[in-house]
Amino acid sequence: MALEARKRRRRTSSAPKRRRRSLSATHKPAMRRRRRSTSLRESGLSARGGYTALALQFFEAGVGAIAATAVGKLLPVQNPYIKALAGAGISVLTATQLKRPILGAGMAGVFAADFLKSLNIPGLSEMEPGMFVNESDLSQPNMVYLSPSGEPVFMQESGEMLYADGSDSGMSAYDYE
Repeated sequence: MALEARKRRRRTSSAPKRRRRSLSATHKPAMRRRRRSTSLRESGLSARGGYTALALQFFEAGVGAIAATAVGKLLPVQNPYIKALAGAGISVLTATQLKRPILGAGMAGVFAADFLKSLNIPGLSEMEPGMFVNESDLSQPNMVYLSPSGEPVFMQESGEMLYADGSDSGMSAYDYE
């Protein structure tokens, strides 16, 4: 019976009403804070945390490059396309599952460099001079200029500019400087 009386008392009482305080003249409004933009926060390469944080990011990318070199030597696959695909998968897994995107970027860079080396594409520095320019063009003593109409004009030792047929173009070397 006593238990029912306590329950009844709880039901009959209402919750106290909340009253708002009136704003007095001495009350100052709260200062608004601006949110910082998240464009270059922890994820990007920035010096926000100082140069030490930037150096640590480069160090982490270097560790990823060393790890990718070691993993690349351990992969038994000889086909460069499959090896590059496996390397891309390993670097993506490192970036997402281990939550180390900079480490994964260093790994991806090494796998991409190894793939491009396996294609044996020569660069300009590795080519002989005759491979990308005709030998006759290199041995030609006269420079070839173009007239305003688009015809080739050759400069003589005297400074005159002549057309290919030997007629005078009416221009001098100073017109081309």
